[in-house]
Amino acid sequence: MEARQAIAQDRLTPSHSRDAVLNDRALDGPSEKRPTIAFFDQALSAGFPSPAADHLAVGLDLTALLVRHPAATFMLRVSGDSMTGAGIHDGDLAIVDRSLEARPGHVVVAVLDGEFVLTRLRLRGGRLFLDAENPKFRSCVVPGENGFEIWGVVTATIHPLSAASDQPSAGKGLKADG
Repeated sequence: MEARQAIAQDRLTPSHSRDAVLNDRALDGPSEKRPTIAFFDQALSAGFPSPAADHLAVGLDLTALLVRHPAATFMLRVSGDSMTGAGIHDGDLAIVDRSLEARPGHVVVAVLDGEFVLTRLRLRGGRLFLDAENPKFRSCVVPGENGFEIWGVVTATIHPLSAASDQPSAGKGLKADG
């Protein structure tokens, strides 16, 4: 329950065990009847409209589309601009899968010196680095076991457009300041 309260009050810290956070992640458990969104399975022109025949909409379950391992997946809000080169922006939602093994090239959520960070894991010269995707930020060598832990691999992000991002935020968010 402690992790649940921390999430609700936007006070989640690395001291909360990952398992407690993930076991409480859905807060009320999985829903048997998840809502679906109408999905028109047709390529959409981003320029001028093209005449098209009527297409039937089918239901699309976003959880089924974006989450491969529901019991091991959580979502965090990104804060900062260190990952803009990877298309991850301030205010985005990061979908994180803890069941995946982090490999060089993956974007990961990690705890570094007691702080959550969202960064890219790289291998150079036999050493692991945490790389930002913004030239304003420096890379850093992954420290030894003390002070560093990978919480999961980012598998997708949700990027709200300006009209959607004008909505009140649920909290501060995960630092993306590599």
